[in-house]
Amino acid sequence: MEAVQNLNSLSVKSSPSPQSASEGKDPDMESVCSNAASRVEIERLLEGVPSDDTKNAVSRTDLPPLYQDVERGELLCDNYEALEYRASSYRTSAILCRDVRSNRTVILKMFKDITGHYERDHERVIMDIVSDARGVQTGRFARLMDSVDHGIRPCLVFEAYGMTLKELQSVPYMRPFSFRHLQEWTIQLAEGISFLHSNGIIHTDIKLENIVVESNNAVNIYGFCHTSKFSLKTILVSSAIRIIDLGGAALMTERHAYLSGTPLYRAPEVTLKMEWGYAVDTFGAGLVIAEMFGGSPLFYEVDDNMERLAAMERMLGPFPKKFAMEIERTNKGVFRKSGTAWHVDYPQARCIHRPDHEHIVGRLARLRPLDVMIGYAPLCSLIRRMINVNPESRIPIQEVAQHPFCAAQYTF
Repeated sequence: MEAVQNLNSLSVKSSPSPQSASEGKDPDMESVCSNAASRVEIERLLEGVPSDDTKNAVSRTDLPPLYQDVERGELLCDNYEALEYRASSYRTSAILCRDVRSNRTVILKMFKDITGHYERDHERVIMDIVSDARGVQTGRFARLMDSVDHGIRPCLVFEAYGMTLKELQSVPYMRPFSFRHLQEWTIQLAEGISFLHSNGIIHTDIKLENIVVESNNAVNIYGFCHTSKFSLKTILVSSAIRIIDLGGAALMTERHAYLSGTPLYRAPEVTLKMEWGYAVDTFGAGLVIAEMFGGSPLFYEVDDNMERLAAMERMLGPFPKKFAMEIERTNKGVFRKSGTAWHVDYPQARCIHRPDHEHIVGRLARLRPLDVMIGYAPLCSLIRRMINVNPESRIPIQEVAQHPFCAAQYTF
């Protein structure tokens, strides 16, 4: 075995968290827990009642330059030196920073404009529930350290960890991942999601970009992987992961029937704007595990919801009759009845005259059944149960760790 190496060429490794001098307690965490919001406050935020920050916010015409103009070395919020951009989306940007007070690395999540005050408040109170219920201490979620403002732009400060699973997957010499790590990621992901659900929270956006490894440290070893080849492999020293970005989280105290999450990982009931619940997280987790095994997303990215449903049918088999009839009641024309079976009415009836019709037919024809895509039977069985098109038939996330794939012993 070779010496431990660090994958810092792709990501900056975070500094270890200092412990309080007395009784080993973390003062920052005690502060977060002491300010934990009640469910009444969370429900107020989710119902759209503005917080004090939002009420007192200045108009959009007073906005300073866009956050993309932040330069390396610039001091943000008086205490955080910008090092590099880590990720960005339509609403937020994640910036790796150095806390000049403690010299530790942190992630500054900066919201795009003044409307981010509501979003910041929402994520903060969700994180307070997770922290107060010891979700951070158990190592399944990122640790919220502070809530600050850069000018009038709201920000959240999180402890910095290693790469996201998306970044890790892009490192050629790390793939394919070992069965042991796939198993451990599956169990940890299931435990984290189960913890959220036990507190009435739905993440809604489980994907590779929202899961980070705690450390980038890796070693080179010889061993077998699921390609059945004995070769030199680079693997992580620790498979510990954390779930991040609870900004889009929802509470089960409300009825949900809106589009949420990232389209590539979106469950069919969300795509069809039907009522959805905890099972959407199970669906997303199943796609994450399948992607880490196969090296690419199980379904291809497409804007047409009907093509997305047709791709699911092609890979997973026909939709159950009862579920298909339920869909037809609220989404007329999605299915066509053929004998006793119901099939997604696509692409035959809907795009025969479209110029890209042949490309659509070709994309769908290239898809293979799930047991061909996931060639390892125990893992295929688990993924099939996690991404069942009928949310009522999906495996409960609490039972994932008891599945034969998670109960098996893997040395590599």
